[in-house]
Amino acid sequence: MTNLTVYVLLLPLLGFIILGLTGRAMTRTAILTVALGACGLAFFFAAISFFSMLGTSPVTARFSDQLLYTWVASGTTSGTTPLIISLACSSTHFRRPC
Repeated sequence: MTNLTVYVLLLPLLGFIILGLTGRAMTRTAILTVALGACGLAFFFAAISFFSMLGTSPVTARFSDQLLYTWVASGTTSGTTPLIISLACSSTHFRRPC
């Protein structure tokens, strides 16, 4: 399974930062290229992740967990910040816990 969720989140942010810092100095065509390119690539990576999740077996529950960083580590206890994407919970039509 291809896990590109970090890129899906960071590409629009990167486009925002580029346009926020240098937007006034750029031409209209360059602004549109950066804005649509960042959002388009984020959508493309999201589609790749979605279709790679569809290819997994239901035993793995179509679940993606990516550890971003560990922010606290003390002995055997650690506080982590995971990024969790669940296809099963987002595509269901029933209100039930995941």
